[in-house]
Amino acid sequence: MEYQELPVHIRQYLNERCVKDKVLDALNVKWAFDGSYNWIAFPVFNIDGKVVYHKLKAPPDALLEQSKYKTWPVGSYATLYPLFHLSEAKRVYLCEGEPDALVMLSYSLEAVSSTHGVGTFKEEWLDEFPKNIEVVISFDLDDAGKKGEGKVVEMIRRKRPDIILKRLNLPEHLGKGGDITNLAEYCKRYGQNFVETVVNLIEDIQETHESKEPEGTPILSCLANIEPEEVRWLWKSRIPRGKITIFDGDPGLGKSWCSLAVASAITKGLPLPGDGNLEIRKPGDVLLLTAEDGLADTISNRLAGMDVDQNRIFALEGVRDEKGGERQYSLTDDLQSIEQALDNKEFALIIIDPLNAYLGASLDTHRDAALRSVLMPVARLAERRDVAVLCIRHLTKSSKDKAIYRGLGSIGGTAAARVVLMMGEHPHEKDQRIVSCIKNNLAPHPLSVAFELKESTFKWIGETDIVPDVVMGDQKTGGDFSALDDAKSFLLEVLWEDSLSAKEVYEQAKELSISKRTLDRARTELGVRSVKIGSGKEGYWKLELPKDANSTNEDWQSLKENSPFSSYE
Repeated sequence: MEYQELPVHIRQYLNERCVKDKVLDALNVKWAFDGSYNWIAFPVFNIDGKVVYHKLKAPPDALLEQSKYKTWPVGSYATLYPLFHLSEAKRVYLCEGEPDALVMLSYSLEAVSSTHGVGTFKEEWLDEFPKNIEVVISFDLDDAGKKGEGKVVEMIRRKRPDIILKRLNLPEHLGKGGDITNLAEYCKRYGQNFVETVVNLIEDIQETHESKEPEGTPILSCLANIEPEEVRWLWKSRIPRGKITIFDGDPGLGKSWCSLAVASAITKGLPLPGDGNLEIRKPGDVLLLTAEDGLADTISNRLAGMDVDQNRIFALEGVRDEKGGERQYSLTDDLQSIEQALDNKEFALIIIDPLNAYLGASLDTHRDAALRSVLMPVARLAERRDVAVLCIRHLTKSSKDKAIYRGLGSIGGTAAARVVLMMGEHPHEKDQRIVSCIKNNLAPHPLSVAFELKESTFKWIGETDIVPDVVMGDQKTGGDFSALDDAKSFLLEVLWEDSLSAKEVYEQAKELSISKRTLDRARTELGVRSVKIGSGKEGYWKLELPKDANSTNEDWQSLKENSPFSSYE
């Protein structure tokens, strides 16, 4: 990337949009060329005033194929912009985008913005705001701005009740999508004092942030107004922040050991195998839900041999019942308890070991819809709190040809996870284990990682080129499931209890690498029926098994019993 001084015509463009030269110079805004396109480059600073990356904005004369925004280096994390001036502020305007923040700064009004869009404000950023500061939320006049305001208000009220919350009530005459820059241009055009206008538009935010629309009103966000956000990795290409990761493996192999080793690194901000040049992480807290290992005789003993800050690891042992006693925690009924547990700490990771122990006694874990109904709120919590959730699952003794099928009981579990890791034994070293990535919706599959577990001591070995199917290869039972058999057993699994929309069935099949062509063949051979529900735009197709489908069909029963989609407990 080549950086130069801003050309005259770009300065004029920014000046016309009420960004003054003194601010452009003070924040060192540059003109950049990436080999293909020109960009307006906004340096992003850390708390010490050091440039850590550049946020790039397309100029007004950009070509159609050029994106509106990007970061350099690619993959840079979201942060506050600019950050280094907050410590002395009494009032700060929280803006939607760097240009709006620069407009405010041009008129000597303290302002910050998230570098990655209105919906990316992180709870950890609140630590940078001085005590009792007044925060004026100044988002755009659109649905994304309204939704973003609600998220920030809830976050601040929960974590920083000392902050005084206000709203900048932008006038409706600015039009849908109107912003601070539009307000400044309006004041300039009609000779109004911008600072006085802004101060007069500040209003209190009511105690509850509720939508005025009736319940059930759809909330739409135009993708053109949403800036792409790069994935933030807790463990590069293996455990993403704000997402669910599933960790599969046979009982007794060392999944819990490995998860504690990851937790240990997080508590001290240490790198993990394969992190490479990933930005050095700051230490974080870990919340541990463990149903099988005792805290004193197992967990503490294992951690004692690791480089860990145990002051940053907390175990959720249960929740209070109505009588003040203690009962088992359930993701089905007690998710709000995790929300409460996350308050006032810097949690980066939640470990649920094992997942099935926390799903509730009444949940049918082999029904896709049932499992999704539990995991989707967990996924939203992870995104809202920017915390990684690592769910450990046990495999049964059943084995299939493909490594990815070893952890698929209800397909909803794997579909809810953005990354699935699999543990197996090293094919040659008896004391070593291999952790492989068998599903990754966020990045290319990374290399497998080896560790040694010997005499109750854990040791990372490092990355290895051993692939998942090699690790699982010596555990096959000889079953010879073809791709067509896989597709048939998938259809039996998802349609056995009830019909589903054709769209949902095909989307789930795609998640499991079952091709449309193979699924169509399986539908034909099983006699799966297509039924039209409704008409017009409201109509859709659903799939169902033949009316005479029953468990006495030996071929079907064999497929269902040996299904690679029913292999974890």
